[in-house]
Amino acid sequence: MIPAIPVLDKTSATPLYKQLGDALIKKISVGEILPHEKLPPIRVLAASLCVNNATVVSAYKYLEKNGAIYSVLGSGTFAAKIESASDTRRLDFAESKISADCINFLSLAPDPKLFPEDDFRRCFDEILAREGANAFSFPGVQGYAPLRDIVCELFYQNISCDFSPKNIQITQSANEGLEMLADALISPGDTVIIETPSRPEAASIFASRGAKILEVALNESGLDLEKFTFFVKKFKPKIFFLSPNYQIPTTLCYTQGEKMRVLDLAYNSNAYIIEDDLQGDFFYGEKPTSLLSMDERGRVIGLKSFDRVLTPGIMGFLACPDEIINRIRGLGGASGYIQRGLGFYLKNCDFNAHLEHLRKVYGRKYHKTVSAARQFLGPMLEPDSFKEPGGGLGLWLRARGDASGFADELLARKVLIAPDELFSGFSRNQPYFRINFANVTEDEISRGIGIIASVLKER
Repeated sequence: MIPAIPVLDKTSATPLYKQLGDALIKKISVGEILPHEKLPPIRVLAASLCVNNATVVSAYKYLEKNGAIYSVLGSGTFAAKIESASDTRRLDFAESKISADCINFLSLAPDPKLFPEDDFRRCFDEILAREGANAFSFPGVQGYAPLRDIVCELFYQNISCDFSPKNIQITQSANEGLEMLADALISPGDTVIIETPSRPEAASIFASRGAKILEVALNESGLDLEKFTFFVKKFKPKIFFLSPNYQIPTTLCYTQGEKMRVLDLAYNSNAYIIEDDLQGDFFYGEKPTSLLSMDERGRVIGLKSFDRVLTPGIMGFLACPDEIINRIRGLGGASGYIQRGLGFYLKNCDFNAHLEHLRKVYGRKYHKTVSAARQFLGPMLEPDSFKEPGGGLGLWLRARGDASGFADELLARKVLIAPDELFSGFSRNQPYFRINFANVTEDEISRGIGIIASVLKER
């Protein structure tokens, strides 16, 4: 059934595709188009509105970019559950309004008290004193060269491929880096394999470039390699978007065997792997092996950011094989002043000692969270569903029974959690939830998990 769309105003300054996209978003948000309801084919909708196909194509891309629809290969285009995005905004709003005694297991941000403020102030003041107005000058298309030098030295010394600073691209954020890669690698109709659940931004970025998205589920034991292999052989994807170490939200780490199998599939199918490595530095035992460090044929692209190890919004970076770095149309990342200051900090301060301090502090919180979850939540979790990841900044848990409305009940008790649909983009009606411990105290961990247990008991 074609939804009733208001007449598009062809005299308006607002492009027709945006008028159409906004009208469809409104209908999805108020329930006139139900979650997971199939939208009309492009040609059918274009004919009904007396517009050309390109207008509808652009409108659908606009909707995908905003998380309002999603595509399923071979099946069509469907309305996303807008409530998920609304829930995120509502929880963020609640977070800003709830009293200081709220226990925040929702935030993925690092603890601001761990930010090396004094070192940063000294380094940035030094850059400004040395360079004056030149500190703000354009740092180059790939980013400030001394910053790329030190990033390569700190993160990419022990990898199989021959990497140098010329293989580093500075970005404003991890998402901007992903957008650069999508622009460089994706043509309309290309196939991308992603994990599910995962960060919803990834699917939206690829879909907005016309990619067809294939999802491979992650379960308690890891990646569904049988399905992954089938998809690779049948659909010949251009990209695998994977997070093999402390994946968000599941915290899973692939086994070495799984990593080798994924690399072999990439080599044999001529696909690229984008390795989303946002939490790989938070290990509380043995350091996990990255796919990039195992890659011997230039098929893995590293995607990282300083958001977790320093502060949100500072910048990110890509580590790309020669073939890819030459195709990226970068803009140099963050401002010249920020890049110069960060480069000076990384070169002249002991960044590795900072990482060790983070692992020590977060390691205590991690062990406290694991212990409290086992003590208070164990009987209310599905058997064998709780795995100790050994790293990351959160736990991924599966409660027994139906968890609908669970986050709202906890919100009323001044506890914020991250339910499954905030990550996967739509509810799969499974009682998963994530508790992030970076921004809570050790005392709040015990109290908060105790409240979660009491709410589960009452259900």
